Amino acid sequence: MSLAVGLLGGAFALVPWAHLSSDTSFDRPVGWSNILAFLVGLVALLIQVATVVLDRYGIVSSAKLAEAADFIAASVHHVEGAELLRLAGTDRPEARRINLRFRRVFTSYQTAGGAPTGSLEEVLGYYRSLQPGRMVILGDPGSGKTVLATYLLVELLEQRLSSNSPGDPVPVKFSLSGFDPAQSLDAWICEQLTARFPALGRRVVTELVSRRQILPILDGLDEVEREPETAGRQARVVEAVNAYFDGSRAGRLVVTCRSSAYSDQIAAIDIATSIMLEPLEAGEIAAYLTGHMRQRGDELAWFDVLAPLRSDPTGEAACKIVRQLATPWVLTLAIAAYRGGGDPVEVLLRQSAQSGDAAQDLLLEQFVRSAVVLHPRGGMQYEERQVLGWLAAVAAYLREQAARGGSGVDLVLHQSWSIAGERRVRRLHATLAAVGVAAAIVSTLASIPDPRAFSGPQLLRYLHTVGHLETTFVGAALVVVVGTFGLPLLAARHVSRAQVEPSRMGWSHLFTSKGRRGLVIGAGAGLVMGSGFGLVIGLTEGLPIGVGAGVLGGAASGFIAGLAFGLASGTDWSSAKQPRPREVVRGDLQHWATHGFMVGLVGAAAGTVAVGVPYGAAVGIAAWVVHGLLIGPIAAVRYYLAVAICAGQRQLPARFGAFLDWAVSAGLLRTSGIAYQFRHGELQSWLDREAAGA
Repeated sequence: MSLAVGLLGGAFALVPWAHLSSDTSFDRPVGWSNILAFLVGLVALLIQVATVVLDRYGIVSSAKLAEAADFIAASVHHVEGAELLRLAGTDRPEARRINLRFRRVFTSYQTAGGAPTGSLEEVLGYYRSLQPGRMVILGDPGSGKTVLATYLLVELLEQRLSSNSPGDPVPVKFSLSGFDPAQSLDAWICEQLTARFPALGRRVVTELVSRRQILPILDGLDEVEREPETAGRQARVVEAVNAYFDGSRAGRLVVTCRSSAYSDQIAAIDIATSIMLEPLEAGEIAAYLTGHMRQRGDELAWFDVLAPLRSDPTGEAACKIVRQLATPWVLTLAIAAYRGGGDPVEVLLRQSAQSGDAAQDLLLEQFVRSAVVLHPRGGMQYEERQVLGWLAAVAAYLREQAARGGSGVDLVLHQSWSIAGERRVRRLHATLAAVGVAAAIVSTLASIPDPRAFSGPQLLRYLHTVGHLETTFVGAALVVVVGTFGLPLLAARHVSRAQVEPSRMGWSHLFTSKGRRGLVIGAGAGLVMGSGFGLVIGLTEGLPIGVGAGVLGGAASGFIAGLAFGLASGTDWSSAKQPRPREVVRGDLQHWATHGFMVGLVGAAAGTVAVGVPYGAAVGIAAWVVHGLLIGPIAAVRYYLAVAICAGQRQLPARFGAFLDWAVSAGLLRTSGIAYQFRHGELQSWLDREAAGA
């Protein structure tokens, strides 16, 4: 990398020399510039090839694998620890958590052991008693399956991070809704981990998975078959899970699924212990409600609910309340609705004659209202009607994705551009590409001092009469010609793609020690090597303006080139933990600003040597814009086009990503890796029904 920086710095150092040279010596600096430019391209190509080869075929040491495993463990613990508080319905670590109870389900399938009963607080020891460590968590909607799985994950990580079990596999939660059973579970897990932790590289991730240093927590087996079009997919997913081996025995994993979806109609997961979450009892409900009271009036407000639960837990009134609040999800809805000014007691008691679904729908409505009231955004507040409409649009989009065989749960921003209509966004993107390329070509042509000099006859006459400049002119002009025609063709190829992936970059990583080190090393290497090239060329070629000016020009040019390389190396994901969902799209744009700047520098240098400074500036800006908007951040461009379309139609807010982050903080959504998900499937289904009935 340092060699490429120095060569690029030397090439830029020759540009002012070329313009200060006499006509008879003009070919020397330009010839040197062409040679150095060729070497820059060759070194950059070799670096890229070496990186790909090492990433795919290189040997990964045990120490590097251990470091990568620790890196993943720390990142996942940070994310899932905060997520557990939201899932458990607590906003403080010391708040009371429901100690979920479960029982072992005895079936005809071979199991992995386990006691007949257990609880949330005992789940770590329960899981460790299983051999080979395969467990299926079953329960009704809202019974706490994901809470139990996440609690187990956090407990395993805390034990690992406390150095009690440093070599244990790292538990990582994956949403099965996005799993395509056409591929193996190993390959899919590798894809998911590479997307979350791109700095580790595909090779390291593959080694971790193949050596079973990752413990998959597979959430939502029931979510893979949300639509009639995906019928039979769940059985194929189970087959893929059963094919997950650790040597000669079944691999360790945890799966969650609704009990109604995990039946004898499909093959069960082999050599796994199935546990069923129990409904909450009267005493547990009363204790949880009491533990979340904050004001004196709370006891009085909940008196009609708490009194029968305490005085006569087996009576008719208490049983009616227990049926309504039998799951942690509904209990969380009731508490959140009350804090937002709703009256869940009215729903639970006075309207108990309604069906359970109708009562829950009322609680869901109050839940959304309370989220809007209790979570103002930066001094301003969303309107309840807006939030309901935007969330309903997201729910409808996820339903459409599920009908196409995709995930009906995960909202990944760089893949969500089809929310505005896939054909519409692609057509608009193609139009933008055509206009951008045309504007770039016109602007560069308009900056040529005498366009007639580039006509066919004039160009041939020029090359014949000035033979000694032919090589240097062709060398510089070749870059311009390739850029003029190559970039548009490359842009057309990228724009025509149906599936796009974001680039990996983030400026925030420059504020880490590793990012600052990359920036300083790149800039320093360019400064030193650029100065060296300026000195050597000044001494050997007789620089007209003096050796000192050559060194100064080389140092300045080398510093700029090195700064560009350092910016590229210092802003990758190498020092980042698991990126947040919005960081992926943001990184795509930052990739344009960084790499586009480097492409623009090369184009500016070539254009300056070939024609002149104004033309070089026009070429540099055009190359930057075309590379950035049409070749680099394709995913980000399509995402923002889709948001602009939907915002214009009032289907989504103009700041869609900020709204999603707010919804996570308000408890309406959650994050899973780089995806957003609804807090609960019942909330997503209700919003979808509300949108359909509107």
